Amino acid sequence: MYQVIPLTEARSLSRVQIEGQMSNVSRCQCGLKCHQHANCTMFFYNKIIRTCAMYGMEHTKARASSFPIAPSMEAQWRAYYLIHDCPGHSIQMKLVNKCYLVRNDLDTRPALIEHCQSLGGRLLEFSSVEELAFFKSILYRKNGNSAMSYYVGAEILINENRTFTWSNTSRTLVPSDPLWQSGHPDTMGTSDKNCVEISKTSDYALSDVSCTERKGCICEFPF
Repeated sequence: MYQVIPLTEARSLSRVQIEGQMSNVSRCQCGLKCHQHANCTMFFYNKIIRTCAMYGMEHTKARASSFPIAPSMEAQWRAYYLIHDCPGHSIQMKLVNKCYLVRNDLDTRPALIEHCQSLGGRLLEFSSVEELAFFKSILYRKNGNSAMSYYVGAEILINENRTFTWSNTSRTLVPSDPLWQSGHPDTMGTSDKNCVEISKTSDYALSDVSCTERKGCICEFPF
């Protein structure tokens, strides 16, 4: 299944073309082809010339490509995001092989971890800047001007060297990672900001915060 999204939003989500454009195909054929491709997350379709272009986030054989639609032809094209069978009440988007659930009810981080695990998920771990850009668009639409903040799945396990680690994969989240908000993380050894959030006040970039604060969370469900 798939859903139409604005072209302006599509521009911010994906710039890597998976295959060349396909001609003389229906929208349903294009959607099926995208669904069958392990790394396709979205496609563009022109019903007038029956042409399709598939795009994705992560693909080892993908080639960098400019956006497939010239500004003068945008009225003829539509962008579609592939959706996937996901757990109930979660965001049904296929993005780097994950489904997501945004919870705005505030709670402690341990309680939120337990909540995600009870649903078969875990706290969100960002794998790329593109994934963060996707969530920015989702959260701005969901929350508007509300200053919501959410725990994500990174934390400091040993405070001596202020090294943040993604709990799910044990990947190190280095201070120079572009996911961080400017000025973060706090590298002082005396800091008690051992957990990580995203919030509207920081344009949903990563910030290190105290683990005792009550926040919302985002669960992810790999499939």
